[in-house]
Amino acid sequence: MNSFIFGAAFITALVLSAALTRDAGADPVRIMVAGLFWTATVALVWHQWVKRSLLYFARFGAFLGTAILVFIVYKSLSREDMFIVCSPGCPPRPGTFWPFLFQWAICLGLASFVIWGTWERFAAGWEKPSLRTFTWSVFIAAWTAACGYLLVRNTSLAVLKQSGKSFIILVGSIVGVIGGLFLIVYLLTLPSRRRAKRETEEFERLDAETKRAVVNQIDTLARRGNWQLVYQRSENADQFANGVARIGGQPLLPTGVEWPKSQDGKPGLFLLQIPLTAQRLGESWRDRLLSIFLVDYALWIVSQHRDDLALSIERAPPGEEYTQKLVRLQGIAVPFKEPAIDDEDGNTGFDTKSLLELNPALKERITALFSRPKVLLARLLNYRSNTSEVSTEDAILVGGNPSLIQGEHDAKCPTCNEPMRFLLQFCDVTEEEIMGDSGVAYVYGCDRHPDQCFGFVDFY
Repeated sequence: MNSFIFGAAFITALVLSAALTRDAGADPVRIMVAGLFWTATVALVWHQWVKRSLLYFARFGAFLGTAILVFIVYKSLSREDMFIVCSPGCPPRPGTFWPFLFQWAICLGLASFVIWGTWERFAAGWEKPSLRTFTWSVFIAAWTAACGYLLVRNTSLAVLKQSGKSFIILVGSIVGVIGGLFLIVYLLTLPSRRRAKRETEEFERLDAETKRAVVNQIDTLARRGNWQLVYQRSENADQFANGVARIGGQPLLPTGVEWPKSQDGKPGLFLLQIPLTAQRLGESWRDRLLSIFLVDYALWIVSQHRDDLALSIERAPPGEEYTQKLVRLQGIAVPFKEPAIDDEDGNTGFDTKSLLELNPALKERITALFSRPKVLLARLLNYRSNTSEVSTEDAILVGGNPSLIQGEHDAKCPTCNEPMRFLLQFCDVTEEEIMGDSGVAYVYGCDRHPDQCFGFVDFY
């Protein structure tokens, strides 16, 4: 804690504690309230100078709070007018019992904290009952019985009506505010949702052959220049070599490679398998195949040469571990635009804009098929096909530049300590979306030692 803040907090707590102690007299409630402030004062000093856990101070403060509430209820046991409101200059009128019920619930929480200290102890205490379990149960039963007795003794028909009226007003206000907010959001997003629905219907009306023809035209045009690869779901596994590009299912692994396991021995989750055939990766990578697993929320990567596939077998995870559903992938070439030297916009080279600008025939064809050509491109090229914009954060991209959502990665080869080349990135391809909030994975490899790869998982 900052020294200035500590000093101000300490002086304030000290003055309040002294003032409350002076005014407490013989009133037990005031004495215990003063004790609460003295506890807070000592806890401030303990935290600033001793720097140890404040748990015991917190439990002692909770004990004083519990004692105050119990004493108030004890002093009220003979009353029959607890819920009658008396204001100066006004006749007595019925109030509500909700503050009393809130007091009951607060005391339950404080007493539980005093007895157990932590949620883990509370949960474990019921597995093996002890004296602490018995003490807690007896206190809760006695406290609830005392509060129930007071509630019945002091609740009249007028109090019941007033409490019901207050409840209806409170719930109605909350529902009204939440409903109003939902209505505002609904009205503001209505145009975009209608547009997205029309686009989805329009995309679904296109038959598979038409989509495949557009994709093939994009691929052919891109391969005339500098290009990279995006991977999309494939409806025909024969469209790519050996059908090795996949998400989930069973990976092709060399016979000598064991399935990766976490520190506690649980098998890792197989994410995807990608052949590195992109033009820009260089000779050392164009014949390699990467199998990528998620182990303890980190990437575990097997890099093998395509010539070794004859010695590889489809491997199921050991035991009966969860396996992702198999999704075949198809590589599609898209243009790569080298970023300018002075580019400050983070250009990743994922250039689909030029597809339409430089290819009138493609633009004309897509425009005839779809009302918004860029949306059709996004749905054909992004792995998450429900998106409306082409984005590297929603795609499986091989051979381009990394589209970083966090800081840069310091990827160095463990063998030669040289910087690694960026190979690919992919969006969260897991069915449960376990790569974090809009997670994106990045894979790097060493040109001199292509069996050495390293990955990062970033998220917002």
